[in-house]
Amino acid sequence: MTTVTEILFGGVLILTLCRSEAFWFKLKQEESPMKVLQNNFPAMPTFNFSRLDENSDYLLSTPGEIKKYGFNVEIHHVVTEDSYILELHRIPTGKNNSSSWRKSSVLVMHGYSCTSLNWIMNHEDKVLPYKLAEEGYDVWLGNFRGNKYSNRHLSLDNNDTRFWNFSWHEMGIYDVPAMVDYILKTTEEPDLFYVAHSMGNTAFLVCMSLRTEYNDKIKALFALAPVAFFNHIRNTTKLITPFVVTDRLALDALGHGELVPGHVLDSLRIFGSILCSPASTTSGLCDQFLRHITGFNTDTLNKTWVPALFRNYPDSSSARTLLHFLQLVKSGRFCQYDYGVLENFRVYSRLKPPSYNLTRVTAPVAIYWSTEDWLASPKDVQALVQNLPNVFINQRVESPGFTHLDFLASTDSDVLLYNKVIQAMDKLI
Repeated sequence: MTTVTEILFGGVLILTLCRSEAFWFKLKQEESPMKVLQNNFPAMPTFNFSRLDENSDYLLSTPGEIKKYGFNVEIHHVVTEDSYILELHRIPTGKNNSSSWRKSSVLVMHGYSCTSLNWIMNHEDKVLPYKLAEEGYDVWLGNFRGNKYSNRHLSLDNNDTRFWNFSWHEMGIYDVPAMVDYILKTTEEPDLFYVAHSMGNTAFLVCMSLRTEYNDKIKALFALAPVAFFNHIRNTTKLITPFVVTDRLALDALGHGELVPGHVLDSLRIFGSILCSPASTTSGLCDQFLRHITGFNTDTLNKTWVPALFRNYPDSSSARTLLHFLQLVKSGRFCQYDYGVLENFRVYSRLKPPSYNLTRVTAPVAIYWSTEDWLASPKDVQALVQNLPNVFINQRVESPGFTHLDFLASTDSDVLLYNKVIQAMDKLI
């Protein structure tokens, strides 16, 4: 199994390299593709999987990582209306702050195929949850259904395909309300701040547009690289979408349950973290992979954490979640899940799925975006801004090379983004 996995993952990375302009330029100058590959890989590394144990940052859980840096951490569980068990990681105070010095609660949500851990994979002074805690905020790191922290259900086993019968739509109408209500009940506060990256914003928009009463429970949304419209997406997803002939065929191809089985994911992550080690001769492939997924400039990315990133990403997700995103790329609309004409008529009483009514999202919204983000492109973000009624900040990150991943792992994220987010948040208290 491991050998097959290594070959598959290596193949994906090689294909990523082959898409780069540099590869094709060299190919024109060389006699054969094999010669180009040999020149790029003069010595493949010996893969020693035990190397991962030497750096605990590769393997720590979110609570373990938080404790390692001297913060108090609590683990909480909440059950959604449809019986999924979600895990939240709370940082109630800063290192030297008492609970009496607390400004407000903040729910921090991750993106697609991520977990709460992805928010803290950077140097301590460049991690937004840590900075918020030190500034007196009560920080709650949430986990959407399906990832390794939220993979339980009251009656379904996660090996059952029915467990995975969800997309980010269900995260919006069930997960977000459950976490918000739990936090407000625990803290006895009337409202909270919501901070999200990428898909964490998608779920928020779903919640606020369909369960409008929750707008009153949000002080403000701080949306980092929000994704809703995909008319100008520039990454490799654009190349895949035209081949989604029908949604049923796509779902059959992707699988009706978990997108990639957990044991396979773990093998891929181990292999990926070794390939992406700074000392590895294949580390350049990882750079190319990130370029074609999140944006072309990876110069601002904190590359010392790239092996840890690949050791923990991607995390578990449903095939339906990915397909729902592909449907948005294909349709050009921000709309509910497309089951096909007949099932749509049964579920929605119409042939096409309805669009989410963004005018119902009345909570204050601050949006931060960048020009080199290939997933949340500037034009698509501005389309979102135009559809939301209460945007009070619409700000471009002032760095020409800032990409989708940099919102979490940039070497300059504190100066370029996080300090500004906290300042804006302080003004609303």
